Amino acid sequence: MDLEKKVSAMPLKKIHLACGNNIFPDWSNYDYAPIKGAGFVDLQKPLSFQSDSVDYIYFEHALEHFDEVDGFNLLKEMCRVLKQSGVVRIVTPSLDTYVFRYLNWNNEINSSHRKNFQSPEQFLNYAFFGENISNDLKFLNNMRSSTIGHKFLYSKNDLINKAKIAGFTNINVCEYKKSSYQIFNNIETREDNLDLILELVK
Repeated sequence: MDLEKKVSAMPLKKIHLACGNNIFPDWSNYDYAPIKGAGFVDLQKPLSFQSDSVDYIYFEHALEHFDEVDGFNLLKEMCRVLKQSGVVRIVTPSLDTYVFRYLNWNNEINSSHRKNFQSPEQFLNYAFFGENISNDLKFLNNMRSSTIGHKFLYSKNDLINKAKIAGFTNINVCEYKKSSYQIFNNIETREDNLDLILELVK
């Protein structure tokens, strides 16, 4: 039976990690920065939630800001705190998409990027290094952007393999704003940039 169809006297525990300014009603929102409506969380440390206590986790455009080791540890922590059959939906930039854009620079898919970058090399280098000096995340209490830039970019196969090792039993590749779980439909807060979107089921 789907998690959403289970009868329970307790409300669903829904955790929105690294929420930024996107505060979801009826969710428990958490971020490292001091943001109104969000609790504090340091995702480089073990999560403070009890094991097997969370129904859903949403994690959008944050995994790439941790290095490979910390990112894997975070996957294991999310698996630990989820209930059996609990689900985390992860949205992260796709290394596969970056490579496709680079190799097919004149494709229509890159029309907006060609306005901002002079060459495919400039675009690809920005994907890896430019995020470290961007001002996109100024709201993080004047934190130096070099501490929050992209640290590791995942291909679909890489993230699926790591999720399996972390303990997830079922992994679904999803489309933008679409899910077999009603709670995740239309949940993305950023534009569709052909990101990697996975739902990991414990």
